[in-house]
Amino acid sequence: MIEAPSHTTLQEICIGIIGFTPTEDLLIKGTCKLLNMQNKKLSKANYNIGVIDINSAQDIHIYMIDASQRSAVQSRQWVKKRHPKAAIIFVGSDEPPTDHPDEYTLGRKEFGWPLIKLIETIADRIDVDTPGTAAKTCLIVDDSQLVRTQMEILLQEFQVATEFAEDAETALRMVRSRQYDIIFLDVMLPEMDGYQACKLIKSDPATKKTPVVMLTSKRSPFNRMHGALVGCDRYLTKPVDATKVHTVLQRYAVLQKAL
Repeated sequence: MIEAPSHTTLQEICIGIIGFTPTEDLLIKGTCKLLNMQNKKLSKANYNIGVIDINSAQDIHIYMIDASQRSAVQSRQWVKKRHPKAAIIFVGSDEPPTDHPDEYTLGRKEFGWPLIKLIETIADRIDVDTPGTAAKTCLIVDDSQLVRTQMEILLQEFQVATEFAEDAETALRMVRSRQYDIIFLDVMLPEMDGYQACKLIKSDPATKKTPVVMLTSKRSPFNRMHGALVGCDRYLTKPVDATKVHTVLQRYAVLQKAL
């Protein structure tokens, strides 16, 4: 998160909540207050989180919907019509009802720390100067710290937010909890390799449309064929060239800044 100077005016990020009990409403509001207190104490954010009435004329950046309600689907449709760029958190559902990249799930008993971390993740990707506009997000899966650092530096140049996993199992848990705009996936990983992970990502209806770029130090045509068979979208050899990363980001509409 960006460290905010003490004189910086905090931007308001608004949350709308739909379908919860009064007790749950209080828990959500209390969690937001706790997050604001934590950020103020640590001077670690340039935003303030607040819960507002969903019928307010003010822009709402994040909606929380009780997924157990029969009206959850209708509520989502109402949200997308009213604020099409808003992120949505479905509470009490194992999987999001759609594969939209800005829709998330949360357990019903996770109104504490898990909710704080999820709100932080979403808030850090919202352009507070343009309410409701989320930055592009990339997942880098590689067990090499050197490669992860190199990719992070390259992607920062294009203003793409980055998250990391050191193994396939961690990466799969991450892609099930949120949608990424693109995934860079190393072939050689401990336990499960990149090919297996790519096949699982591409076989899941919620993630099959996410571009997967395989990373490898091998240039063999066999490796490219293997990658194609498991559904990978592109293949890059390491060390990764900045121009090729630029081309990939441009190809999959992830590019934020010209090279």
